[in-house]
This record gives sequence, C-alpha cells and structure tokens, in this order.
Amino acid sequence: MLLLSLLLTACQVCEWVSSKPFPQSFDDVWNTTYQVLSRRYDIASASRKEKEIQTSWRTDISILYLEGYRYKVTARIEEYEQPADDIGQPLQLEKETTGQQQKYQVKLCVLQEQNRSMERPGEALQASWYYAGNNLDEARLLLNFIAARLNTKPSATPDEESADKIFREAPEQPD
Repeated sequence: MLLLSLLLTACQVCEWVSSKPFPQSFDDVWNTTYQVLSRRYDIASASRKEKEIQTSWRTDISILYLEGYRYKVTARIEEYEQPADDIGQPLQLEKETTGQQQKYQVKLCVLQEQNRSMERPGEALQASWYYAGNNLDEARLLLNFIAARLNTKPSATPDEESADKIFREAPEQPD
C-alpha cells in the first residue's frame, strides 16, 4: 500500500500559473503572497531563501461519492525576465540598468486530489485520495487576490485628497 501511494505521489505533475510581473519589492510580493495563502490555507512551510511557500492540504469533504476534494498550493516568487521584444534586433550586451526596477512574478501550482472512498465518502479519515490534476481556477483566483492587494495604493491621489478636503470643509446642513 505504501509503495502504491509513493508511485501515485510521484505521478503528480504541477501546472504552473503565472502572474503578471509586479514592480513592488520582493518583501512586498512575498508578504502579500503569504497573507493571501494563509487566509485560505494552513501554511506548511515557507522559505524566503528558496522563495517558496507550500500549504497543507485543504479538504472539502462531501457525503456524495466522487465529490470530495483536497487542495495543496505551492507558490514560487521569481525574478521576472523581460522577453526579447524583437528577434531581428541586435543583442545588447551592456544593458542600461538606470531607472529599471527589478520585477517579481508569482507562480502557483494547486494540486487537486479526489476522494474515491465508496463506503464512507464523508469521513476524512476514511478517504482514499487519488491525483485529480491541477485546480487552475483556484490558482487564478489566488493570483487575482495577490494582484489586487499589491495594486492597492495606501496613499490617496491628489484628486481624492482635494475631494476629501472639500467634503470636510463643507458646512453642515440643518435638519
């Protein structure tokens, strides 16, 4: 039985879903990714040095056969490398780094397993888990949460500040 589970685990393949490049610092991207994942999953391991976060399995049990699933997320934060714009252009050996800020990209893999226990599908301890691909929708949802948090600006724009000032200075109307 142990050998069978090891073989099944070895056959699991990650399909990575990538975010757009973020201009924020590594610390901002790391902290935001950690916070978003920790709201939906329990964090099993996190290594800033390896730039990787891995969650524990999140289980969604159902009393119906083949409707119980569990999910595990692996996140990697990588430095974004700008693709070459035009293949016909000569290669620039000395890149101008002035004014260019390093960008980071978040890559997620959400493994999915299905409970195939026929006798007691509603009991997590009695579950028989089998690899069921990757949950690309969950990966995209998590990346959207990360992007939304990173793109939120804490400071107000000048127009918003002046609107707030006008609103605060307006005299109160009697009832």
